[in-house]
Amino acid sequence: MAARTNGLCVLDGVHNEIQDTAGFAVTGEQERQMGFDGRALMRPSQIEARLSAFQIRAAR
Repeated sequence: MAARTNGLCVLDGVHNEIQDTAGFAVTGEQERQMGFDGRALMRPSQIEARLSAFQIRAAR
């Protein structure tokens, strides 16, 4: 809330368990619902999943 009040982007940290694709998808939806703007990624293979989690937000 403090970041939003000050016009800052809100990013979540990385998902350390790179083999846990289901968990990665779930946390992406949670982040979007909580108002995060995005998330730091560890691997290029995570890009597509993260883009799909936030595409609804980007369309607003």
